[in-house]
Amino acid sequence: MWWPLATSWLFMGLELPAVSAALARLPDPTISLAAYGGVIFPLALLIESPIIMLLSASTALSKDLRSHELVGRFMWSAGLGFTALHALVAWTPLYDVVVEAIREETGTEPELSTSGGTSDGRFLIQLCPVVDFGLPNATMHKVDESAAVEDVHALSRIYERIVSKALA
Repeated sequence: MWWPLATSWLFMGLELPAVSAALARLPDPTISLAAYGGVIFPLALLIESPIIMLLSASTALSKDLRSHELVGRFMWSAGLGFTALHALVAWTPLYDVVVEAIREETGTEPELSTSGGTSDGRFLIQLCPVVDFGLPNATMHKVDESAAVEDVHALSRIYERIVSKALA
C-alpha cells in the first residue's frame, strides 16, 4: 500500500533533473532551459502545490485499503482538475486580450516587437508567444529613472481592462 505513495515522491524528485537533461539536448538549450526553469516550472509548481501537499496528506491518511482508495479517488479528481487549469493557462488568448486593452485605452496599435530593453521576451519569443508590456520612458534603467504620472495612470487602466477581459 505504501509503494504507490513512495513512487509518487520518487517521480516528483526526478522530474526536474529528467526534464532539464532532455531540454539540455535540444537545438537551443539555453533558451529551452531558461523558459522551463524560469517560467514554466515555477508556474507549474504553483498550480501543482495542492497536489504536492496531498502527497504528504495521503501518507498520513492512508491507514487501510479503504482510506487509501478514497484518498486515491480524490487525488485523481484533483489531478484532473489541476491539469485542466494548466491547459487553460497554457492555451488562452492572453495576447489578444492585452493588445485589445492597449488599443482601447490609448487609441494606438501596439508595436509587435521583443527587441527593446532588457526583457527576456527577446529570448522566449523563440519558444512561445510573449507579452512584454510596461511603461514607456526614455530613462528606463538609467540614472534618475522616471515616468510620467499620466502614463502610470494609463498603465493602471490598461491592467484593469486586461483583468476584466480575462475574467469575463
